[in-house]
Amino acid sequence: LYTEGKKAFSKAVGAKLWVEVIPNFTNAANWLLNSEVSLAVVLSEVFSLKMGYLLKYDAELNPGVSRNLDTALTSALVAKF
Repeated sequence: LYTEGKKAFSKAVGAKLWVEVIPNFTNAANWLLNSEVSLAVVLSEVFSLKMGYLLKYDAELNPGVSRNLDTALTSALVAKF
């Protein structure tokens, strides 16, 4: 299951939020949730800068893993041709 929403604040600035749920059909208690909120700023006609906050949740811990939630701050230089 996946959904996303986008919001343009101006021609040069926009935000995006996406959420993804991945079920496990053999073990219903072991499902995954991924989500990211990001902000993109147009730098030129080709390039834009994207910054985001990514969440990855695993409902069932794997051996050797101490927590269910993993987070990351991301940044990318995006080229559109």
